[in-house]
Amino acid sequence: MSEPKVRLADIAKDTGYSLATVSKALNGRSDISDEARAAIDRALKATGYQRRGQKTAGQRYIEVVFQDLDTIWALEVLRGVLRETRHSPTSASSRRKAAHASTPTTTGLPAC
Repeated sequence: MSEPKVRLADIAKDTGYSLATVSKALNGRSDISDEARAAIDRALKATGYQRRGQKTAGQRYIEVVFQDLDTIWALEVLRGVLRETRHSPTSASSRRKAAHASTPTTTGLPAC
Protein backbone atom coordinates (compact mmCIF):
# COMPACT_ATOMS: atom_id res chain seq x y z
CA MET A 1 0.00 0.00 0.00
CA SER A 2 1.40 3.44 -0.85
CA GLU A 3 1.92 6.18 1.71
CA PRO A 4 -0.64 8.99 1.79
CA LYS A 5 0.36 12.03 -0.22
CA VAL A 6 1.60 15.05 1.65
CA ARG A 7 -0.70 18.06 1.36
CA LEU A 8 0.06 21.74 1.80
CA ALA A 9 -2.20 21.67 4.86
CA ASP A 10 0.15 19.05 6.35
CA ILE A 11 3.17 21.28 5.72
CA ALA A 12 1.33 24.25 7.27
CA LYS A 13 0.49 22.23 10.37
CA ASP A 14 4.03 20.85 10.70
CA THR A 15 5.73 24.24 10.32
CA GLY A 16 3.19 26.36 12.20
CA TYR A 17 2.74 28.68 9.23
CA SER A 18 -0.57 29.41 7.55
CA LEU A 19 -1.68 27.58 4.44
CA ALA A 20 -1.40 30.88 2.54
CA THR A 21 2.23 31.33 3.64
CA VAL A 22 3.10 27.77 2.61
CA SER A 23 1.51 28.37 -0.78
CA LYS A 24 3.45 31.62 -1.21
CA ALA A 25 6.73 29.86 -0.40
CA LEU A 26 5.96 27.05 -2.84
CA ASN A 27 5.16 29.52 -5.60
CA GLY A 28 8.23 31.69 -5.01
CA ARG A 29 6.35 34.78 -3.86
CA SER A 30 8.49 37.50 -2.33
CA ASP A 31 6.05 38.63 0.36
CA ILE A 32 7.14 36.19 3.07
CA SER A 33 10.16 36.27 5.36
CA ASP A 34 13.38 34.43 4.51
CA GLU A 35 13.00 32.54 7.79
CA ALA A 36 9.52 31.30 6.84
CA ARG A 37 10.64 30.36 3.33
CA ALA A 38 13.60 28.38 4.66
CA ALA A 39 11.50 26.49 7.22
CA ILE A 40 8.82 25.67 4.65
CA ASP A 41 11.38 24.64 2.02
CA ARG A 42 13.00 22.28 4.56
CA ALA A 43 9.61 20.74 5.37
CA LEU A 44 8.72 20.37 1.69
CA LYS A 45 11.99 18.54 1.01
CA ALA A 46 11.83 16.43 4.18
CA THR A 47 8.35 15.17 3.38
CA GLY A 48 8.98 14.66 -0.33
CA TYR A 49 6.07 16.94 -1.25
CA GLN A 50 5.10 16.59 -4.91
CA ARG A 51 2.82 18.95 -6.81
CA ARG A 52 -0.14 17.26 -8.45
CA GLY A 53 0.28 16.59 -12.15
CA GLN A 54 3.19 17.51 -14.33
CA LYS A 55 3.47 20.79 -16.14
CA THR A 56 3.82 20.55 -19.87
CA ALA A 57 5.38 23.23 -22.01
CA GLY A 58 3.02 26.16 -22.40
CA GLN A 59 0.51 24.92 -19.83
CA ARG A 60 0.05 26.71 -16.54
CA TYR A 61 -2.04 25.77 -13.53
CA ILE A 62 -4.01 27.73 -11.02
CA GLU A 63 -4.57 25.97 -7.73
CA VAL A 64 -7.11 27.55 -5.43
CA VAL A 65 -7.29 26.42 -1.80
CA PHE A 66 -10.25 27.35 0.40
CA GLN A 67 -11.07 26.55 3.98
CA ASP A 68 -14.78 26.72 3.09
CA LEU A 69 -16.64 27.21 -0.18
CA ASP A 70 -19.83 28.47 1.42
CA THR A 71 -18.95 32.18 1.34
CA ILE A 72 -19.72 34.76 -1.30
CA TRP A 73 -16.00 35.64 -1.40
CA ALA A 74 -14.99 32.08 -2.32
CA LEU A 75 -17.63 31.88 -5.02
CA GLU A 76 -16.53 35.23 -6.48
CA VAL A 77 -12.91 34.07 -6.60
CA LEU A 78 -13.92 30.89 -8.42
CA ARG A 79 -16.16 32.86 -10.78
CA GLY A 80 -13.19 35.14 -11.61
CA VAL A 81 -10.87 32.19 -12.25
CA LEU A 82 -13.43 30.57 -14.52
CA ARG A 83 -14.02 33.85 -16.37
CA GLU A 84 -10.29 34.34 -16.99
CA THR A 85 -9.82 30.75 -18.17
CA ARG A 86 -12.95 30.56 -20.32
CA HIS A 87 -10.96 30.10 -23.57
CA SER A 88 -8.79 27.35 -22.10
CA PRO A 89 -9.52 23.78 -21.21
CA THR A 90 -10.71 23.93 -17.62
CA SER A 91 -11.22 21.23 -15.07
CA ALA A 92 -11.92 21.32 -11.38
CA SER A 93 -11.51 18.90 -8.54
CA SER A 94 -12.27 19.13 -4.87
CA ARG A 95 -11.48 17.15 -1.81
CA ARG A 96 -13.43 17.50 1.38
CA LYS A 97 -13.70 15.42 4.51
CA ALA A 98 -16.69 15.44 6.82
CA ALA A 99 -18.63 18.70 7.00
CA HIS A 100 -17.21 19.47 10.44
CA ALA A 101 -13.58 18.90 9.40
CA SER A 102 -11.28 21.88 9.04
CA THR A 103 -9.45 20.39 6.05
CA PRO A 104 -9.23 22.92 3.22
CA THR A 105 -10.97 22.31 -0.06
CA THR A 106 -8.60 22.37 -3.04
CA THR A 107 -9.63 23.20 -6.56
CA GLY A 108 -7.06 22.84 -9.33
CA LEU A 109 -7.80 24.60 -12.59
CA PRO A 110 -5.53 24.75 -15.64
CA ALA A 111 -4.91 28.35 -16.70
CA CYS A 112 -4.62 29.61 -20.25
